[in-house]
Amino acid sequence: MTYQYLSQSDIYTAEYRAFLEDYHGEGSYEQRRERMEWYWQPGDDGFRVLTAKQGKDYVGQACAYRVEACINQQPHELWWGVDSFVLSSMRGQGIGKALQGQLHRDLPNFSSAWYSPTNGAIKRKCGARPIMTFPFAYYPTSCYFSILLELMLKKAISNKITLPHLRLPHLYTRLNTLTHKSDRSYIIAELSIEELPSLAPFIQACLAGEPFHIIRSEQYLRWKYIASPQTRCRALTISKNKSLVGLVVFSQASNNLFVASTVRTVKIYESVFTKDSGLTHRHLLLAVANYLKQHHEKIDGIQSLQNIKYRPTLVYPFSGTELLSTINVGKLSSGYITLIDQDMEH
Repeated sequence: MTYQYLSQSDIYTAEYRAFLEDYHGEGSYEQRRERMEWYWQPGDDGFRVLTAKQGKDYVGQACAYRVEACINQQPHELWWGVDSFVLSSMRGQGIGKALQGQLHRDLPNFSSAWYSPTNGAIKRKCGARPIMTFPFAYYPTSCYFSILLELMLKKAISNKITLPHLRLPHLYTRLNTLTHKSDRSYIIAELSIEELPSLAPFIQACLAGEPFHIIRSEQYLRWKYIASPQTRCRALTISKNKSLVGLVVFSQASNNLFVASTVRTVKIYESVFTKDSGLTHRHLLLAVANYLKQHHEKIDGIQSLQNIKYRPTLVYPFSGTELLSTINVGKLSSGYITLIDQDMEH
């Protein structure tokens, strides 16, 4: 078995195309290639593709892309692990562990927040440790009990069980709005996504006190939200006394997997506000929910990684998800991470 990093030109070869289609299915190459080209957009040195080969055939890969993070008020280079897999016919031979081990050794502050239980165990064996915990949460707007029952039956009996989802249009949006006190002087308005990069200084000012966040530079926002071949989103601004005090960015509605159940959701990508605004993440969640209600969008709920006082809520796992990293900062009490980070937006 040989392990080697690929250059960008290597992903256009017939051998690599066959490898991707072997894993992702016939006809999947163009979309996967487009995604990898996007990873490379910020610069050739900002993306790594490590592959495993048996003879002339690719059998596994592990990738990572570089971002700038602010941790305990200090900037750090950080590498997110993404797009890692081994062909099913080659599993059980330690290939995944070898790929992950090399990335952990080669890349500074190698980190992961989006991983399977098996991959998480491998990362811990390679030296990654939890530096913060965040909720992988589903906040229902229209559907809760049928999803909860389906998840319970899948765990108790079989993963193949599926139930029809009982959707009560925006019932939970209404209930949470009724129990939420909000300043009537807030003005909510739609924002064109093309304008989002210009708000980088505002977002960074809102995040200044967070123990952990990925730095939202103008370049980063343009890359993540405008250049991405798959991300489609909308944004709302919240103003008070003619001043911008809050911003929420969220996806288009689509079918997504939450734990083991397929739900129709939107995902929150940004949720920021000034410290003296009186806003909370709950304000912004309800702003999104009521926007969708006013536009008669049929969804089951909203997904977010923020702790929000909203009832009811489904969080998996119940204790929260751990951000694993090789950076030596100890355990952070809190931090800001969203579904746009670490390749979780789709």
